[in-house]
Amino acid sequence: MFKTWSIGEPKGIYLNPACQAYTDFIARVAVDRDPVYFIVANIPCIRLWPWIGEKFKQSGKSSGLYQKWVDENFDPNSTGYREWEAYVNNSRHIDVTTARAIYHECMKGELGFFGSIKE
Repeated sequence: MFKTWSIGEPKGIYLNPACQAYTDFIARVAVDRDPVYFIVANIPCIRLWPWIGEKFKQSGKSSGLYQKWVDENFDPNSTGYREWEAYVNNSRHIDVTTARAIYHECMKGELGFFGSIKE
């Protein structure tokens, strides 16, 4: 990925505080919880990206240099999240209260991250 995006020094990339808090939370879920909760933690993100793709599509604006990345990552027709949700909903190793709390925290993380972006 560093070659694709011509990134010479990864240490120069930093996350703003909202994004760092969100990724730290997801990392804690990955390390401290059963793997099914990591799936739960990622569902808000993978549900959001097709919605964002639809908004890009509706705007009719080009993303310029990033158009290929936008097309690949913000496909408004993507429904992959349904498989993840089905897996979680059919899991016998999940506490619904814990899953909801993680999901809610990640929804707040998405909001915080996108709300932190300045135009």
